[in-house]
Amino acid sequence: QASAGTPSAAWTAHAKAPVFFDLALDGDDLGVVTADARLLCIDRITGHVRWERYPKVPGERAEGAAQFSRSLAFYRVNGELRAIDRATGEQVWALAGGTTFLAERDDFLLISGAGGWVMQVETKTGKMLAKERLAGMTIPTHIAPNTTFHCVTDEGLMVGVEYGW
Repeated sequence: QASAGTPSAAWTAHAKAPVFFDLALDGDDLGVVTADARLLCIDRITGHVRWERYPKVPGERAEGAAQFSRSLAFYRVNGELRAIDRATGEQVWALAGGTTFLAERDDFLLISGAGGWVMQVETKTGKMLAKERLAGMTIPTHIAPNTTFHCVTDEGLMVGVEYGW
């Protein structure tokens, strides 16, 4: 039992590979992307690995940290953003060219893509519904659900973006 002033490890877990990306924390889920392109979902309280997602093809490369929406976990592998069911660890869909989960509203997601693209997709299917180019914009990730998101241009102009979705 730890007392004030004497921190101690609550649990340990081994990823079985190096971890080069930031950890993602949302609720009780801790998302870990390993160097061998696995995505682990760990219970942040107990350290129990809830599920582990392996790459489709050996040798695929992970390209960033995990992210979470209400029902999905995301990670980028080999040029596509993969959406994983948070409850089961099964892949739901993948979006070629998708880079980052941005925001969630009702049954839709905003996903950023290379070259300043922002895409609106259906949460359940990943079907692209709309696409808009916002070149020169920096958009923060993991925006609160059902809100306007804010970004800044490469010239310093602050913008509130509302898609009316």
